[in-house]
Amino acid sequence: HQLVDIVSKEIAPNIPVLLCSTPGNDPGSLVDEVAAELKCSCCSLAMGSSESIAAAERAIAHGMRNGGWVMLRNVHMSLEWIAKLEKDLQQQTTNVKAFHEGFRL
Repeated sequence: HQLVDIVSKEIAPNIPVLLCSTPGNDPGSLVDEVAAELKCSCCSLAMGSSESIAAAERAIAHGMRNGGWVMLRNVHMSLEWIAKLEKDLQQQTTNVKAFHEGFRL
């Protein structure tokens, strides 16, 4: 997979990866395959509710500390929170040590 090389060799833990798809196509299975190939755990969350936001915040904090991948699906359902997440991540990107080497978002 080309995605394996990109994620493992070109993307730093403090840089989120955005995969866009067309209606009816879900890149989630590809992400799951790549995570399995790289022996990484991957927490997949469907966004769109206050419960999903809380779960995403917990998963991201855990991944940043301990490693692991977090895949947020249907982010268009939580645009206001995504804007907040972007600002929070931008504030932390200068401190690469804040991100576990195995973390990917």
